Amino acid sequence: MADNATATRGGGVVAAPSDTPTQAGGRLRVPSLVTLCTRTISRDPGLLADAPYVPEDICTKVLACLREENGITDAALDCVRRHNPLNPEHERCRLRSIDLSGSPTLTCNGVAKVASHPLIALKLDRCPEISGDIFKVLRTGCCRTLQALSLSHCGSIQPQDFKELVWFDQLRSVNLSNTAIVSGGLSVLNHNVVELDLSHTNVGVDAFGALRHLNLQSLSLAGTAVGQTALPSLLQMRKLQRLDISECRQLQTQDLGAEDADAAALEENLQDFFASLTNIATLKWLNLSGCGVTTDTVKTILSEGHALEFLGIVSTRASAMATVDAPDTVAVASLNTKAEILNALSEFHATGSYDVVLSCLRAVFRLVSPTYTPSDEARITSDNGLTRVMINCMHRFVDKLDLQVVSSAVLFYTTLDTTKEQLPLDRREALHAVLRTMDQHLGCLQLVKNCCLTLRNFQTENELALFSRQVAILLLRAALLYSDRTIQLTSVFLCCHNLASLHPWHKAAIGEAGGIQLAVQLIHEKKCPEENEETDTAVLEACWTFLWNITDETPSNAERFLSEGGLDLVVEVLQLYPDGAILRRNVMGLVTNIAEVKRLRPSLMTEDMLSELDKCLTGLDDLEVSYNVTGTLCHLMAEGEAFWDRHEVAREQRSHLLGQITTAVDGWSLSAERWINYRCLRPVISLLSLQLPWEIRYWAAWALASLCTANPDKYCEMCLEENALEPLRLLEGHHETVAHPPMTHVLQLTLSRCNQWQSERQEAEPHDTEV
Repeated sequence: MADNATATRGGGVVAAPSDTPTQAGGRLRVPSLVTLCTRTISRDPGLLADAPYVPEDICTKVLACLREENGITDAALDCVRRHNPLNPEHERCRLRSIDLSGSPTLTCNGVAKVASHPLIALKLDRCPEISGDIFKVLRTGCCRTLQALSLSHCGSIQPQDFKELVWFDQLRSVNLSNTAIVSGGLSVLNHNVVELDLSHTNVGVDAFGALRHLNLQSLSLAGTAVGQTALPSLLQMRKLQRLDISECRQLQTQDLGAEDADAAALEENLQDFFASLTNIATLKWLNLSGCGVTTDTVKTILSEGHALEFLGIVSTRASAMATVDAPDTVAVASLNTKAEILNALSEFHATGSYDVVLSCLRAVFRLVSPTYTPSDEARITSDNGLTRVMINCMHRFVDKLDLQVVSSAVLFYTTLDTTKEQLPLDRREALHAVLRTMDQHLGCLQLVKNCCLTLRNFQTENELALFSRQVAILLLRAALLYSDRTIQLTSVFLCCHNLASLHPWHKAAIGEAGGIQLAVQLIHEKKCPEENEETDTAVLEACWTFLWNITDETPSNAERFLSEGGLDLVVEVLQLYPDGAILRRNVMGLVTNIAEVKRLRPSLMTEDMLSELDKCLTGLDDLEVSYNVTGTLCHLMAEGEAFWDRHEVAREQRSHLLGQITTAVDGWSLSAERWINYRCLRPVISLLSLQLPWEIRYWAAWALASLCTANPDKYCEMCLEENALEPLRLLEGHHETVAHPPMTHVLQLTLSRCNQWQSERQEAEPHDTEV
C-alpha cells in the first residue's frame, strides 16, 4: 500500500519517511523490553495481581508509570500487595520505599493494601483524599520500620490526627508542609527525627518548645508565622545544618507594622536577626528568600568565618546586587548571574514555594532564550540538567498555568538540539510532561503553542511510539480549537510525521480513539479557504496526508473514514480544488487505500467518484496523482466484469477507463522524481495475475519497475521475499506482453534489477572455507 511524505506550504517540508528505522550506531533504536512491559502493566495493573513473585524494581517502575499518568488508585495497588490473598503465608513481593504522591483519588483503604510491607520511606504528597485514618492504617503495618514519611498538601488530615505520630518511633524524616499541623501536635514526635518540614503551616514561635527534645539537622519553617523571637531557640539547636525561613511574613520589612519613628530601630533589629543566624556553628544551608534581608546584611553574613555552604536570597532586597562577592565555598542562589540562577533552581525546584520556583523559571527562560543578548557567557547554551528540572517542576505544579507556560518554553530550548548528550529516559519523561500539561491546559493558547513547538523536537520513532495515540489526538484537538497559524500547521504536520512509521496496530488505536473523526472535522472547516488561503490549503493538504497514512494497511480506519461521510468529502474537495496537485495526490492516495480493501470497493462505484477519477487522468499532468488514480481503478477492475455490471452507472465506463490506464502508464517516465513508498508489495503483486486484463498487469509491472529503479536495495529484496519474480517471468513470454513492447521493457527491467541485486548480495556475503 502506498505511503507518502508530507510536502507542505507555509511550514516547510517534512521529509519523506526513511526507508529504514531511526538508527544509532548502526543499530535500531527501540524502547527496551522492560519499558514496554512496564507501560503495558501500568495500563492494566491486574496483570500483576496473580503473579507469584514480583521484584521490587518492577513494582517501583509500574507505580511510577501509574503516578505519571493520572495518579495511583486504590484498585491499582492490588498488584503490589505483599501477600497473596488466597495464600496469606506466601510473600509475593517486598517493598521498602513507595511513592504514591500526586494521586487525587487515592484513599487510606488503598494505602492499607501496601501497609504490610516493611516500608522505610512513604510519600503521600498531594493526595487530597488521605485522611487522619492514615496513621491508624500505618500503625497496623509498617510503623516500626518507617523512617521517612511525607504528607505534604494532605489537607484532609485534621490537627488532632497528628497526635498519632507518637506511635512511629523510628521516624527520622517528616514532611508536614502545607498541612493543618499546629504547634501542639509536634510534641509527640520521637527523638530520632532529624529532618522536619513545617513550611506553609500554622505553627509559630511556640513550636520551638515542642521541638526542644529533638536533635534536628534540617528544619523548614518557610511561609510560617515565625519571627525574630525565634532566634534564641534556633541558636540552641546545636546540630542544625539546614534552615529555611524563606517567605516568613514577620521577617519581611513591609509587614512590620511600625510607625515611622520606630521603623529604623525595627529594621536594624531585623538585620541583626539575619546576621546572628550565622552563630549556629553547624549551619551549612540557609534560605532567606522572600525575606527583608538587605545587601549590607548579605555581605556581613558572607564575610563571617563560618561553615555556611549555601545562601538563598531570591526575591529579597539583596537581589538588586549585580554580583554577590561570596567565598568560593558558598553557593549563592539569587536571580542575578547565570550561576546564581542555576543554583536557585537546582535547590528550590523540588521543595521551594510556587512563587519562588516561578521567579527562578522566569529567570532561566531569559537565559535560554536566543533573544537574550547581554553577553554570550550569560546565556545557557547547553542542557545543564535543566530537562530533568523542568520535568519535576511541571509534575509538581501541574495545576499552575503560569508556571506550566514558562516551563514548557524552557523545555523547548533544552530539548531543541537532539545531538546533545541527553538521557533517553529524560527525553521520554519530558515528552510525557509536555503531553500531560497540554491535555490539562488545552484552553491556553500560549501554552498549547509552546507544547506544539516542543513536540517538534521529538520526531524520532522510538521517542513518539509509546505516546502515538495521545500525540495524535491532542494535536488534532489543538488544531480544531485554535485558528493560530503556528498551532494548526505544527499540529497537523506532526501528526503526519508521527504516523509515517507506525505499525498498523498503532494506527488502528488512533482511529479508534477518534483521530479520523477529528481530521474529517478539521477538513470541513478548512475546505473553503477564506482569510488565509495559503495556511488553510497547507493544513488541508496535511489533513489528507494524515488520512492517507492512517488508512494505509489499516482496513478498520478506511471503514471509519467512510462511516464519517468520507466519500462525499473526497468528491467535494476534488471539485473545489481542480488544480491542486498536492491535495489531489493525497486525496487519491487515501482512495487507493480504500480500494485495496476488497469489502470496501463497492462504496467507490458511484457516478460522482468514477467521474472524478476520469477527470484526474485527463486533467493534471502529475505522475503521483495519475499513479494513485490508476492504482485505484486497477483494484476496482480486478473485481471482474460481473462486478462492474452490477453497478449500472459504471458498466459503460469500464472499457473507457481501461484505455485511460494504458494511456497514463505509457506517458510515465521511470526516471521521474516521486514520493511513492511501500511497506508491502502484495497488493501490487496480486495485480500481475494472468486472469486479469493486461492493462492492469501493465500498471503493476510498471509500478515494480519504478520501485526497483528508485530504490533497488529495498524493493528488489521485497520482490524476492514476496515472490514477485515468478508471476513476472510468466508474463514475460505471454502474447499480450509481447504485443505491447513498453510492457515487455518494464518486465525485463524489473527481472534484471532483481537478479543483479541478488548476485551482488551473494558476492558480498562471506563464504565458509575449509582449513
